[in-house]
Amino acid sequence: MKDLLVSFLIALVAGSVLNGYMQSGSVEPSTLEGGELNTEALASMVDTSDGKFSRDVLESSKPVLVDFWAKWCAPCKVMHPVLQSLADEYADKLQVVRLDVDANPSTTEKYSVSEIPTFIIFKDGKKMARFTGVTPKERLADAIKRVID
Repeated sequence: MKDLLVSFLIALVAGSVLNGYMQSGSVEPSTLEGGELNTEALASMVDTSDGKFSRDVLESSKPVLVDFWAKWCAPCKVMHPVLQSLADEYADKLQVVRLDVDANPSTTEKYSVSEIPTFIIFKDGKKMARFTGVTPKERLADAIKRVID
């Protein structure tokens, strides 16, 4: 019963956060329409996979912010406009890469991702910072600045 209550409360909070962002106008309609993510709006972000993770992330010449996410995850949808903004803002110094945890269980397990969204910043193949859950843009930007400076 306790697990059911905790799950309900998490879903309630996530739904409230998503609803609050949509009502406040923080989420651009072109990015999130009808609860579905518009991937055209994420052009500066790269999708990776278990097979491409080493090349796209660990061997990258730039630092990489990896978004571990899933299509069904409401907090992940809330974070997509934030990540898009960071990808655009730091395009010359940082790569933002997305990994669908459902389609890529090997990498998800390797980095002990048990909650989503999870964000890990890599530089020269090493983990530099890690965040879980809805994270303010400023907090992510501060970590990015420490890594790229």
